[in-house]
Amino acid sequence: MKEKTYIKNYLTDVIFEVNFPPILELMGGDDQYASIFQKNIVDKFPYSEIKKGEEITLNVPKIKSERKKINSWLFKDDVIPKKIVILNYNKIVLHYKKHYTTFNDFFETIQLIFDALCKYPVRKVEYIGMRYINQIDENKNLEDLINEKLHITSGFVDKDDILRSMHSLEFRKEDYVFNFNFGYPNSRAMKEFVLDYICKYKEVTDINNVSKIAREMNKIIKEYFEKSISKGLREIMNGGRK
Repeated sequence: MKEKTYIKNYLTDVIFEVNFPPILELMGGDDQYASIFQKNIVDKFPYSEIKKGEEITLNVPKIKSERKKINSWLFKDDVIPKKIVILNYNKIVLHYKKHYTTFNDFFETIQLIFDALCKYPVRKVEYIGMRYINQIDENKNLEDLINEKLHITSGFVDKDDILRSMHSLEFRKEDYVFNFNFGYPNSRAMKEFVLDYICKYKEVTDINNVSKIAREMNKIIKEYFEKSISKGLREIMNGGRK
């Protein structure tokens, strides 16, 4: 089935992360063993870096990274990357940076990196996470574009005095844990609204289930995104069409 998409989106970061039992050769920092993975994704990610003694952990919404003492391998689509893959001994991360178009494209890349990962003795995964960060910045009254239920500061203080108003909600959705962070993130008060969705699957499962779980996560995130926005934003995202 063809994916229904908007003409415009506000996605700054789309991240897919999977944790798995340790691959011992990668734990030892074997670059030759890491090249097995690289050979299978090189057409789409031709640039690479070896991060000796470092494990990169992405921290969003500020998009900074923390480093721990473990080797990681970074694969990029360009010198200034729009898409990156991070591999270490027990984790793989796919990160689209302001370049998300459709889930079909994102899903094809997920399949590519997991086909490559299956060259290693990985049969089970221990954690799956998907994150979509939207930064909605329009020269309009954002209260007309976002679901009124998310404007929980309305009427409490003068909106011109707000410096930051971020809120977090965590709940269970079927087999998943869902984190929803939303609000005005900085002193540009009322000029930018963040909708940040994190869907997590925390049970051990077979690696062959990753694709199915990724599709389910995307469906859940899309459901809550639609609940978060109003008709006005849909019209903007549809190129002005109602």
